[in-house]
Amino acid sequence: MEDTGRHVNWHTIEAALEDFRSVRRRTIEMMTPLSQGQLDWPPSERKWSAGEVLDHLVLVEATHQANIGELIELQRNGERTVLKRTFSDINTAPPLIPKQILPMFDVPFTLFTMMMPRKIHSMLMQYQIIPFQAADSITPVKGKAASELKHALESSIRRTASILESNSDLDFTLLVLKHPALGANNVGQLLGVMANHERRHQTQIEDILRRFQKKS
Repeated sequence: MEDTGRHVNWHTIEAALEDFRSVRRRTIEMMTPLSQGQLDWPPSERKWSAGEVLDHLVLVEATHQANIGELIELQRNGERTVLKRTFSDINTAPPLIPKQILPMFDVPFTLFTMMMPRKIHSMLMQYQIIPFQAADSITPVKGKAASELKHALESSIRRTASILESNSDLDFTLLVLKHPALGANNVGQLLGVMANHERRHQTQIEDILRRFQKKS
C-alpha cells in the first residue's frame, strides 16, 4: 500500500478512468448542440435514434456500476472476487441466435472469448464487426428529453468515478467480471470495454446525424 491509502495498482485504474471520462466528454459534446428532433429521429423503424443510443450508454454503465459494486462488496467481505454472468443474466445476442436459446451458447462463447487475443476483442468492441442485439436490461427508452439524457450521462460518469475513488485502497486487478460475450475482465479492463463500446456508439451517432441531414 502507498502512504496515500491507495493501492499500488491504483494508477492503472486512474488511467483507464481518465480515458473513459475523455470518451464521455466527447459524447456530451456531440449531443449538446442537437435538437430534440435530431435526437428522436430513427434512421429506420428497427434502428435506434441518437437519443436511444445515449440512453443505452447510461444503462450499460449502470449495469457495470452494479457489477463493480458487487465485486467490491465481495472483496470487503473476504470472498472470492470473480463474478460470473451468463447469457441468462445479460442476454446480449449474436445475430441469428434467438434470445430464448442463448443459455445453450454460454460454454461455446466462453471458450471462444478465452482463446481470443485481447487486442482483437477490444477491436470487436470498438467496431461493430459483429452486430449484437442489445440485452433486454440495456434496451433504451424512446423520446427522452435532451436535458434528461445530458444529465444522466454527466451524473453516471461521476458515479462511476466515485465508486472507484472511494475504494482506491483495493487492488482492482483482482476483481474480475466474466461473461460469455465479454470474456474475463478486471475492473481496469472493464473500464476499457465501456470506453470502446462508447466509441463505437459515437460512430453510430455520427452516422445517424449524416442520414438525418440527407433526409432534411
